[in-house]
Amino acid sequence: EWKLFWPLYLAYFFGIMMPDIDILIMIFFFAKGFTATEIGIGFGLMSLFVIIAEIPTGAVADLFGKRVSVQVHWLIHGITTAMFFFVTAPWQMWVLFSIQGISATFSSGAMEALPYEMAIQANRKDLIKEFYGKIHAIVRFSQSISYFLTLGFLYLVGSTTYYYFFGPRQGLDFLWFTAAAGFLIAFFIVFKIKEKVHRKKFSFRESIKDTYKMSLEGIKYSGQHQVVRKLFLAGFFLVIAALFFSDIVYQPFLLDLGFKAENIALIVAIASVFGGIFCLIPKFIEKRFKTEKHYLQAFIILDLALLLLLFIFAGPVISIIFFLVYFNLKDLIYPVWMPFNQLFYKKEIRATIGSVSGVLNSLAMVIFFPIVGICVDKFGAGNTVYFAAIPLMIMFVILSTIKMKKRIEH
Repeated sequence: EWKLFWPLYLAYFFGIMMPDIDILIMIFFFAKGFTATEIGIGFGLMSLFVIIAEIPTGAVADLFGKRVSVQVHWLIHGITTAMFFFVTAPWQMWVLFSIQGISATFSSGAMEALPYEMAIQANRKDLIKEFYGKIHAIVRFSQSISYFLTLGFLYLVGSTTYYYFFGPRQGLDFLWFTAAAGFLIAFFIVFKIKEKVHRKKFSFRESIKDTYKMSLEGIKYSGQHQVVRKLFLAGFFLVIAALFFSDIVYQPFLLDLGFKAENIALIVAIASVFGGIFCLIPKFIEKRFKTEKHYLQAFIILDLALLLLLFIFAGPVISIIFFLVYFNLKDLIYPVWMPFNQLFYKKEIRATIGSVSGVLNSLAMVIFFPIVGICVDKFGAGNTVYFAAIPLMIMFVILSTIKMKKRIEH
């Protein structure tokens, strides 16, 4: 297994574990004088270009192979990440975010298919499940290392210490280069994968037609099955709820509590350790609930209860406790939410339905990232968090109307 998949394991590990600016990205842009609204537009554009570029970038995997497609993603992502260092105006940020959205589409399907094809090529299909189990653990472990290395980097160079490199720069600005280095290391490691490429004839027109047909099938199926429409809506509102505590909110939230960049990196690093524990919880307690729906509703109630506690007992200590728990609640919901959806999807059209759901979720990000940014600018990050209660309550109501017996019909 290691002999077959080691390039992917190492690529993921080194690509993720380098000191990264993601957990401090809002601080970087705020220092440039950008508003949360402008940053939200950038995140929204990235999601928009993921939708737009999905079809044309698929040609790379068809013509040159999955490995090359993944490498194109890491190469473009590495270069654009380094270029963020030189951003001085919002339009430059928007262009780079848009390119990164396009870049992500090179690996979205290819990264899922590559290990499967490697196993088939080696005649070891039995190793695929083992790969996906280990890669999830590697990603988790690498992220935790990245957070602590980011913390060490900031203490070493000083987050607000000024250096002269193409003009005056703060220490935290150089995290763009360390993050870019991780992507480029991953790019070179993947050269070790030997893939037999069976080039397919690619037609942009045919791809558009196939996608249009697939979308119509998914829409038609959801139109005929009320429960699928409800799942689409519930997933849409789940994404919106998550955006109200995404990077664009939680980083200003911690800034407003008076924490500096180093402290924020430390808090997120500690939260990641909690996350490693949280992701194990669903496996042990899911069976205690009557159905998956009841499990999901219970944790939506927990989300709402935490928001209520923060509202009533707002203060530095409560806010930190809230952050450590709320930051990781997605690890309690998503591992059950995804399989729960599959219970109601017809096997023959499962991939199509998943694609339509993915587009809807991306649309939620396109629309609501700028809205969340506006809320942060207008109401402050601490108050913006509470808006998550609205989509959570809507999702709870939608789930209440879904009858578990309906899964038998699909």
